[in-house]
Amino acid sequence: LKTRGDSCCVLHSVVNLAAFALYEKGELKRCFAASGDDGVFASTGKVLSAERKVTSQYAEISNGDGEIVYVDDDGETFTLDALGEDIVFEIVSMMTGKRPDRDEELFSAPADIYSKPPVLRALFRW
Repeated sequence: LKTRGDSCCVLHSVVNLAAFALYEKGELKRCFAASGDDGVFASTGKVLSAERKVTSQYAEISNGDGEIVYVDDDGETFTLDALGEDIVFEIVSMMTGKRPDRDEELFSAPADIYSKPPVLRALFRW
């Protein structure tokens, strides 16, 4: 990809797959992919603030295997792959200004309903 910046996000609820990749000038800057069956199977680049926004809602603890797990206020424990969908929604929000899971008009609106933050308009020349 030889543009100033590109991204790709994917969600698949049947297999609990969540993934995204962000590029700048054709260079991969951040990639994350996880599924319920495989756990996190791709994670390269610096963790983004959108990812930290999701994980910061939980207490981080190390389980018996040394893996970091995330615990909510009710004591329910999640692995990072279980938070993948929420992470992808935050990444989409970073690019569009809205989380698609919190937009009631998502399925009946054209894609251009989403605002394009000024920094992204300048970067991607929208």
